[in-house]
Amino acid sequence: MIKLVASDVDGTLVPDGTFEINPEIFDVIKKLEERKITFVAASGRQYASLRKLFAPVADRILYIPHNGGFVRGSKGETWLKRPMDKDMILCDCPGCGEASGRRIDALRQRLCLCSG
Repeated sequence: MIKLVASDVDGTLVPDGTFEINPEIFDVIKKLEERKITFVAASGRQYASLRKLFAPVADRILYIPHNGGFVRGSKGETWLKRPMDKDMILCDCPGCGEASGRRIDALRQRLCLCSG
């Protein structure tokens, strides 16, 4: 018995380069719900972006945003949070020229301030 269906979003449910989902997907999600099958939207997108994309069914599905960094319930509650270990973050930004592979000082927010 199937209890859960998870799908990637970009390139799967949303064609690459677009920001709209085929409305038929919402009907499919409602049919899954009628069969007591939970739908999960999995994506590298942020949670707010996924909720906006799935607005017609936003309170009926679960979310795995941020490339698996969170699992969120239909009301936005965090079920699981798995932040990346700062030792795993490597510098690959335009401010450093080519990909340097140096570790980023993860405590210095969004600016590129390489520690290597």
